[in-house]
Amino acid sequence: INAEYGDGIGKQEVINRIPEAIIEVSPPPEGVRVSLNDAAKAVIAAGDDISKKQELTSLIERNILFDGVTVGSSQKQVKLENIDINNSFVNSKFTNVSFQGSKFTNASFTGATFENVDFSNTELDGITFQSLIPALKSGAISLKGAKVVGSMPYALDLSDISLQGIDLSGVTSMAGVNLKNTDFRGTVLPRDEMALRESYNLTSATFDSDMSDLQKKNQKYMMDLITDSIISRAEYLGDLTSDPKLLRKNIEELYISDSPMGAELRKLTSQNPDIVKYKSFPLASSTYNNTSDLSTTGAIMTLLYENRNDSNNIQAKLAANVIADQVTEKLFGQGANRGKDGYMIREACQMAIQVFLKENPEITAHGLVNRENLPELVSELAADIHKKTKYTTAGLVSGGIYLPDGAITEELLGRIAKQMNDSYHFSKAELEEIREVAHGIGYNLFSGGEKGKRKEDTALIFESLKEVILEIKKEHGGIEVAD
Repeated sequence: INAEYGDGIGKQEVINRIPEAIIEVSPPPEGVRVSLNDAAKAVIAAGDDISKKQELTSLIERNILFDGVTVGSSQKQVKLENIDINNSFVNSKFTNVSFQGSKFTNASFTGATFENVDFSNTELDGITFQSLIPALKSGAISLKGAKVVGSMPYALDLSDISLQGIDLSGVTSMAGVNLKNTDFRGTVLPRDEMALRESYNLTSATFDSDMSDLQKKNQKYMMDLITDSIISRAEYLGDLTSDPKLLRKNIEELYISDSPMGAELRKLTSQNPDIVKYKSFPLASSTYNNTSDLSTTGAIMTLLYENRNDSNNIQAKLAANVIADQVTEKLFGQGANRGKDGYMIREACQMAIQVFLKENPEITAHGLVNRENLPELVSELAADIHKKTKYTTAGLVSGGIYLPDGAITEELLGRIAKQMNDSYHFSKAELEEIREVAHGIGYNLFSGGEKGKRKEDTALIFESLKEVILEIKKEHGGIEVAD
């Protein structure tokens, strides 16, 4: 190596000469590998310029010598094989490089690019593996034949990725790792399967073998985490949890249910499980700026927390949210800056469903949201609530609307509860038949009962007919309007 090291600070020249230095460096004691830093120091030591040598040695000590460099070329394969590597390669470019047999510890490939790079038979610790995930997801590299060892970083995101051909037998913990839709087929699993128990979304991962027992344990872990975090958060804030056992029971039953509310609970708590683990709730309603803010881990945990002493009604309130969110979307679309409106509609539907279920104790919240005419209920509610909206300043031109304070009145709540009642007890076809009968009666009574006051009278006839027919339905189970 010459005194100038080939460029401004000699950094790239050092990198270029490392492969030959790996061969030339004095062999370490038996059982110990040559390290990449040893090879770099040997290259630097061969220079004449003392200040340059000090500068480059300082880069090694600061672990930035290999940041932002080019390793390899299309002309010839560079072999960095069977060595110890604990370096940072941030924003570096790798072309035609073989790392076969090398061992990586606390290495970082953040922002690096890869072309024809071989990681087969390498050993990667969790930190190194984490930094390679973006390249693995994009297909820039393959880790088939690589072995990951030790603990994986907490909150590592392995969602929607195939780990085929990777050896995870040496992994000791995957706590907090997101495994949503992770494909483990063709993967060597951790020797201790319990390493997977405290991961997130294990039930959605795919395996070669039956993992149902472990997935059930993982599910139980998640249910316990939710309940324990709520109770612990209440203790920290000095709030009471009146019946922790009942709260745990209700959350578990809801979490494992096949209802839309159970699916919503599983989906939202798995979005950002750290919110659950680190108890980043409850949220203030003022934080719901957009409607999307209502469907987050923080929002669902806030609902559970605020209803911890009324846990028998959690399912009903989640059912109300399922309905309310569809109403909100119908009124406001994607709902930019309409989070407050969406929250008001949720509160209205939650209060209304409590009234509906109290009047119909034989009906469950699950039964209401599973009705085939739910879309019609959503449309009816949207129409009623739309009458309470006002135009935004820009909406006078664009059509934008909002719900003013005080829009949710007792009258509207009663109307929503009644619409829920109709939706459950009458099919869409039955309501159309009743409406036709009401119109016919109105026409005969008022000689065209669709104008002015007569239209209101016809609407009253429609409501009266529904009440009468509902009573008949209750007395004669299974009877239809057509009968």
